[in-house]
Amino acid sequence: MQKIQSRAPGELTRSLEGDFMFGIHALNKNQPFMILKISYYQNAFAGMLLWEKDIIEDIGAVFIPLTPPVEITNTDQLFNNKLEFEDAVVKNRDARVLKGDDGKINFLYSFPDKDTLIITTSADTFEQVTKRLLAGKLVQ
Repeated sequence: MQKIQSRAPGELTRSLEGDFMFGIHALNKNQPFMILKISYYQNAFAGMLLWEKDIIEDIGAVFIPLTPPVEITNTDQLFNNKLEFEDAVVKNRDARVLKGDDGKINFLYSFPDKDTLIITTSADTFEQVTKRLLAGKLVQ
């Protein structure tokens, strides 16, 4: 997180372990995902909640395609144009999601277990990554 100069809070960065994975899931279009190993769930979760206000500026360009700027004609539009995460259940797992104007998920993060954080842009990618992580644990 320091190398990309993110504003991730200390609660999160201190709970991250060195192991992580960044990949692309080829679905109907390429969907990026990141798997982070964590050592302390409570701090990681609290840190992610705090980071929500800056996460899109910090790593959003990797996950969400750039959109043309929106023309704002009054102050109400300026203040109502704020992105807000919401709680959701995605593929039977609790998640925090960011939806577009069309109501579809554009960005999500979830803790499929107490040791793992997944960040991605698609519920289907989240499901596939989670399935493969759990299958790997069952084999071991």
